[in-house]
Amino acid sequence: MSLEDYVCASIILSRLNMENVRLNDAAVFALEHNYDNKETIGDILAKGRVGRNFMKLGLDELFDFVIDVGLSTSVVELYEDGSLNFMHEGSETTK
Repeated sequence: MSLEDYVCASIILSRLNMENVRLNDAAVFALEHNYDNKETIGDILAKGRVGRNFMKLGLDELFDFVIDVGLSTSVVELYEDGSLNFMHEGSETTK
């Protein structure tokens, strides 16, 4: 699991109702870490391989965009033919 995957899993788990849910060790550990703001998320992800590559390539603005949790509520679906489409709230698909 990459650092980015771990942080993302931690954020998702922290937003779910985990009452009466049996968690594996990784989920328990992920819930113990609080990634509650963009600065904290940015600091930790900048230390990982992907974050370092963003900085090395001068993609600071793109890095800031992709770490902004909650910036968008859009969900994009990938179809078998490789096309992307926005899913709308309350629908399975828009295609």
